[in-house]
Amino acid sequence: MYENSVQGLVDWSRYSVSRERQLNLSFECAYPITQTVSTKEDIIPLARNVNVELPAGQGTYQVQMIPYPDPEFSQPFNGSVDAIVDERLYVAVHVDGVDSSQVALVMDTCWATPVRDPTYNISWDLIVNRCPNPEDGTVEVLENGDSTTGLFSFRIFTFVGNFSQVFLHCKTHICLLKDNSCTLMLWMCSSQQL
Repeated sequence: MYENSVQGLVDWSRYSVSRERQLNLSFECAYPITQTVSTKEDIIPLARNVNVELPAGQGTYQVQMIPYPDPEFSQPFNGSVDAIVDERLYVAVHVDGVDSSQVALVMDTCWATPVRDPTYNISWDLIVNRCPNPEDGTVEVLENGDSTTGLFSFRIFTFVGNFSQVFLHCKTHICLLKDNSCTLMLWMCSSQQL
């Protein structure tokens, strides 16, 4: 019996955001214990090659962003978030459909816009290069790259102008835990801000 898996990574260089997930195709092959071989007169065995082609496939994973009113992340907001300006909001970004023992979710950048469009020309950065935006002293990155959940918090704000809503967006990627490159040390964020 032979067990293995085929894995493929998303090409992050083509797009800034992707909804594709890492391919992880586990398979096993069972070979018979006995096999018949043919021989010539001088008794040279001719081995039979076994070629197996697996069908190609594509998987998906789901990333969701969930706002919470409390630092324990105990009960998410139900429906729209009605929060008072300057009140702290706690946000969890979670990925489902991946092997949590092998991969972690990394929040690369998170930002807010006054409309649903993440590419809108008015925006405010919350997380930049995995670190809190130095221009917003209220952002705290609580967990990033440690597990399949990223956690951060910030104080609620409004956009100046004729806007009544705030929409949150995050660019994330899936990181292999064995590479030990999924988390940033706190001093790395401090040095980026200098």
